[in-house]
Amino acid sequence: MSSAWTCAPLEVLPDWLRNVGTLMPLTYLGDALRQTMVGGAPFMPLPVDAAVLGGWLVVTLGISARFFRWQ
Repeated sequence: MSSAWTCAPLEVLPDWLRNVGTLMPLTYLGDALRQTMVGGAPFMPLPVDAAVLGGWLVVTLGISARFFRWQ
């Protein structure tokens, strides 16, 4: 299901799935790759894509640093 909003534009998805798609980092990664590789129509500007992906990196890194323990 996660590849649905990477392969298809968010505009063609149902409203409820479009809302879910905007929360997934894969949407922003696919958008950034589409913009840089083939010059496709952007969902968000490239700096916004980078900021969202960087934010996900910081959040998930913080969560993993907090809860991961070597046993």
